[in-house]
Amino acid sequence: MLNKLLILKLLPKILIFVLILKFCDFWELLIKVMKELFRFFNLIFICWFCVSNSVLPQKTANPKTILIVDYKLSQDENNEILINGLKFNLGKSIPDLTIKEISISDSTSPESNSGFENEKNIRALANNSDLIITVDETALRIISREREKYFLKVPIIYLGITSFYDLLPEEKNFSTGVIHNINFKRILDKIIAVHRSVKTVEIILDDRINSNAITSIKNAIKSYSSALKINLYYKLSTNETGKLAKDKNDKVIILLGNLVGDDNQYLSEENSTLILERKLDIPIYTTKLSTITCGATGCFVPNNFSQVADASRMAAQILNGVPISQVPVKHNNNFRSIYDYYMLSRYNIDYELLPVGTVVMNKPKTFYDEYGEYVWIVTIAFLVLSLTIVFLILNIKRRMLIQRQLTLSEKKFRGFFEQSTDGIALINEQGTIIEWNKGLENITGLKKEYVVNKKQWEIQYELLPDFLKKETIIENYKKELTDFLKTGQGDWINTLNDVLIQNKHKGVIYAQQLIFPIKTEKGFMAGSIMRDVTHQKLAEQELIAAKEEAERSDRIKSEFLAQMSHEIRTPINAILSFASLLNDQLSENGDPEIQEYFNTIDSGARRLIRTIDLILNMAEVKAGNYAITTKTIDLEKDILSKIMKDFYSTALQKDIRLNFIRKTEDCFIQGDNYTIVQIFNALIDNAFKYTEKGSVEIILYRDDIQQVCVEVKDTGIGISQDYLPKLFSAFSQEQTGYSRKYDGTGLGLALAKNYAGLNNADIQVISEKGVGSSFIVIFKN
Repeated sequence: MLNKLLILKLLPKILIFVLILKFCDFWELLIKVMKELFRFFNLIFICWFCVSNSVLPQKTANPKTILIVDYKLSQDENNEILINGLKFNLGKSIPDLTIKEISISDSTSPESNSGFENEKNIRALANNSDLIITVDETALRIISREREKYFLKVPIIYLGITSFYDLLPEEKNFSTGVIHNINFKRILDKIIAVHRSVKTVEIILDDRINSNAITSIKNAIKSYSSALKINLYYKLSTNETGKLAKDKNDKVIILLGNLVGDDNQYLSEENSTLILERKLDIPIYTTKLSTITCGATGCFVPNNFSQVADASRMAAQILNGVPISQVPVKHNNNFRSIYDYYMLSRYNIDYELLPVGTVVMNKPKTFYDEYGEYVWIVTIAFLVLSLTIVFLILNIKRRMLIQRQLTLSEKKFRGFFEQSTDGIALINEQGTIIEWNKGLENITGLKKEYVVNKKQWEIQYELLPDFLKKETIIENYKKELTDFLKTGQGDWINTLNDVLIQNKHKGVIYAQQLIFPIKTEKGFMAGSIMRDVTHQKLAEQELIAAKEEAERSDRIKSEFLAQMSHEIRTPINAILSFASLLNDQLSENGDPEIQEYFNTIDSGARRLIRTIDLILNMAEVKAGNYAITTKTIDLEKDILSKIMKDFYSTALQKDIRLNFIRKTEDCFIQGDNYTIVQIFNALIDNAFKYTEKGSVEIILYRDDIQQVCVEVKDTGIGISQDYLPKLFSAFSQEQTGYSRKYDGTGLGLALAKNYAGLNNADIQVISEKGVGSSFIVIFKN
């Protein structure tokens, strides 16, 4: 309760605070809020109407009906609690169930043998019911008495029956139910615990209470016989109640039976309680809930929740086909303590002494008790309305923020659009130009005011150079653009297209144009971006001209080298031929000096031819014009064995051993035959050139990663460590000048290195000055 009141107090303040934070531009927001509220509640009404008209009750194949019966003249609130509990529990636990309720009475009294007041209505209800549930003793008595006449085939479940009275039907096969066992000992214990100073207990009984109940009451009294004075009264008349007033202090009355009236008939529990309360100023306890408003201080009644739960389970069993004879009677020992608020005050009873779970009735209602439901309805309505208003305000603020962001974005786009050096245009769905920026004005020479609201193909006609066939081009362009604005597709869409533009100030210029589609509700718009590339085109033309000039120069160089090779080789070959002829004719004289002259001529000429070949080959490799022919090569058979034959005469002449060592059977590689021959010719020629004595070895093997390797090893002069980094540079030699001991151009190893690269090979060198050198050619996998 405290939490609810706190929320009610704080909620308006919180909402006002939120509204103050969120409100600005009050009147503008207020108008928008009212519009949004109208739309919101209109939407709620439509949804409610649709749902309420679409949710229809479903008819079931085999519905069940239960008839709940109570006594019409009874005013016991307990009956109402039982009936409401049964309706709730049964409706929740048994599907396809119809529950009907009727209050019955006799034409005279419960003890008479006459029929019902509305016989026709009772008979109709009985015929349509699958089960009857009675909620009080009188209703059970009447239904049992009239069963053969009205309810012969309908099973009965009874509630509200106590163990004090013999009210159960004699025939057990048509009824079952819940019986509340009154434990008088427990009731007496609870009363004594509340009235600790009590000395006398007056117990009123009547002759309707059965013998078992009387016995249990007397047994309970025995346990208090030494501490309390307990008196039992049977069939106490209203005139005899005065004797209870003696020594009324420290006394309580327990009303278990009813008083006898002047007509010698038992009064009701309610009337009996009223008479005692008016005549006596003594706390009264009963076992009937209805007496709590008739002067009873407290009452001890069955636990209705337990009774309802038990009866609901019995009803489910019977309706599911279990015979009623197999559903046993349930004995319920649970009860509740009910006290009257005014009587507690009247007799100064301490609340802390009340039993746990006690219900105090007839409390004066507070404003919240009286109007609490309306308070919560108004609060929830106010909360929903306030939250709706806050939501709408936030939504409107969000829309305004989005609008401002859109405006800012449009300004940024407009600035970019206008300041871009590229030409940008927008064409609507009808082919009309709607945007034309300054960049496009500079490229085309046409102002925005002139082109906007004109058709694109009309402006395109003016932009085409005069030397083109404008009519044919524009006719095709108009058709393609019209199709594009309908479908968003075209051959020239989203690609850079080279175009020529007739600028009235600059003449014909080169441009690149990109056209792209923009989807709209009506079809497609076209966006166009154009860039002036005149300078790039001119530079490109200059590059093309320079490239053509370089290619022409390269052809001239190649032709020159070929011509020079031919012009030099031809006279040298003639010199060699005639020198050989003269050598053959003069060798008959046997003059060794003449023979030496001819040898010098032959050696010099061949040296010149080799130098020319090296220069031409190096030029071809450097120019990237040499094209290799790759094939499978057997290194020993196709290359090394043939080269060694050529160098046997050199080995004999210089008295140097030439050895070949093979350490692998698999010596096949992929490479170019000519360039690989040139590699090994250069390496072996250098080995003999720089070796005066010892040996030259050629070793064929595979390394650790199975790469084919060829090592050319000599015992020559070796190479210094300082010169090794320059070894494969063109025209480089360790000894230079006219006084050098060994001839050569310095191109052999450089060309061999380049040839090795063309064949995916590498050359490694291991050398020591004065010891010898090893050149290893590694053919990579």
